[in-house]
Amino acid sequence: MSAQHDKKLALYLQRCKAKVDAGAHYEAQQSVRTYVNRYVAGKKFADATELLFQSCKMLIEAQKYDESADLLLYLLEIFEKESPSEDQVKKDQLPQVVEILNLIPDTDANLPSLTKEISRWAAESTGSALGDSQLNYVLGEKLFYSELKENMNLAEQCLLASQNEEALKLLLELNLQVLRNGGPELVPVIAPRLVVPYLLMENFKFATKSLAVLIEEYSSRGELVESGGMKTFIFEESNFKMLNFLQLLVQFAQRAGPENADNFKILFGRYRSLFDESLEKKVNAIGEIYFGVSVVAKAVNPLQNMMSGLFGR
Repeated sequence: MSAQHDKKLALYLQRCKAKVDAGAHYEAQQSVRTYVNRYVAGKKFADATELLFQSCKMLIEAQKYDESADLLLYLLEIFEKESPSEDQVKKDQLPQVVEILNLIPDTDANLPSLTKEISRWAAESTGSALGDSQLNYVLGEKLFYSELKENMNLAEQCLLASQNEEALKLLLELNLQVLRNGGPELVPVIAPRLVVPYLLMENFKFATKSLAVLIEEYSSRGELVESGGMKTFIFEESNFKMLNFLQLLVQFAQRAGPENADNFKILFGRYRSLFDESLEKKVNAIGEIYFGVSVVAKAVNPLQNMMSGLFGR
């Protein structure tokens, strides 16, 4: 960036700050858009994104979150126009988005819509259906700590996609609280929501950890059985049959390979009555991933389907 460009950028920011300080926040927001459009017309994307980045932070400092959210979404548009490499996205663009997000209060009403757009952008820009791990964690953590019930499903999807230890702790805290409030009848719904996605992402470590916490929560309701060197809690109550299935599924996944495909088919058939249509497709996808076998109509992209709610598609 030349000295002339630096001077012009500083002038634009100074003008916008003067408007913000005067309480003319909407006018400041629209002025930024005008200045950015000039940069974009001249294909000066670095100047455009820097102006948007600094203006977002300026408006957040002034507690004008609607205006800042608008400029953040515009920043994503400019990022896409720039057509950067995946390395540039990770090195330059993602850190800017994360920095802005960290300044936004957890309770801001714009967060759910921002999360969907940012997640869509990250998935398309990084070449990964899951997007970026750190970004997903920041989004999931903020939604989690908003403590708003309507944000929890979105928080859960972000935290799953982040696949880090802190996210797993929050997920377990969230789902155990739901189970304790709702009772054992929610086990068939909540348990696979924790374990199955991690198996789909081939994160065997987190699938195992999640299941172990669930089993510990209800161990008094089951009987410990050891066979072939494996320990399994067997539950007789109908609400806990899903835990029987998930334990066996995780154990089978440890023995991945086409030679165990028939065992997977038997397991699938035995517990199929517990699955709704969505879970049935995901379990079938696990069969494809770990055993090279499909027992129901094949999902086009089970991982993408799993994340579709996050990206609003």
